[in-house]
Amino acid sequence: MDLPIKSFVAFVHPEFMLYDVENIQKILLRATLPKHFRKLTGQLEPLSEKHFLLAKTLCELSAQTKPYLNGIPDYTYEECKKGIICLGCEQFIPEIELNSKFCTCKACDHKERISTLISRHVLEFKYLFPDKKLTVPVIYDWCGGLCSEKRIRSALQKEYVLIDIGRASYYV
Repeated sequence: MDLPIKSFVAFVHPEFMLYDVENIQKILLRATLPKHFRKLTGQLEPLSEKHFLLAKTLCELSAQTKPYLNGIPDYTYEECKKGIICLGCEQFIPEIELNSKFCTCKACDHKERISTLISRHVLEFKYLFPDKKLTVPVIYDWCGGLCSEKRIRSALQKEYVLIDIGRASYYV
């Protein structure tokens, strides 16, 4: 493909400051982004067949590769050890008191609200298994059966939307 590409470095953090820069044409700060995009919009040309071919090729290539998984070994849900992991010492917690709102690790005395603990493990599950459906029984199993399904359902309802299909219901 023979298409011109102009590169820029963009700093989008609202508190970022850049001092003593000689060539600022290739650097975009957060405050300059709207002006930059207006300028680009004013320079738009009709899209040619080359543009569509390039877009299609890039989409196909990005669908084939997952660069964020480079170096991560293959794993399955069944191979993973299930349970609640302490945020303080990263050890598995053997049990949670039935009616307590907090979970205290016996190894390091770290205390965490159970709803927060469940949310943390749901996020972990979603990152590790993005293609699996998010259901109460799956998270119950992922947490090693230490948290009640009622607590898990409550935590999921606070942060996710229920797709109600009877017994096949799941959260998104």
